[in-house]
Amino acid sequence: MDISKKEVEEFVVEQVFSKMGGKPDDFYKIRAYNVFDNNWRVDIWGSRDTGENTLTRRISIDYSYFVKTDETGKILDSDPSIDNVN
Repeated sequence: MDISKKEVEEFVVEQVFSKMGGKPDDFYKIRAYNVFDNNWRVDIWGSRDTGENTLTRRISIDYSYFVKTDETGKILDSDPSIDNVN
């Protein structure tokens, strides 16, 4: 059975959130993309108020990982290590 790139991407994201203990508190979005072979870049953005003016929010990459997987998307290693954030 062939696994689509989208399915592998979703599996990588699922594993990252599992290793983190869930989505970070200020979670905005996540992007996982295959860089080459079974090597993935995973960036997680957070969103915060910029101060008293709650109409403006600051969005930035809070976590970034270079992830190596097997052909099914199972994470074998990450740099840096994915730690529980919750």
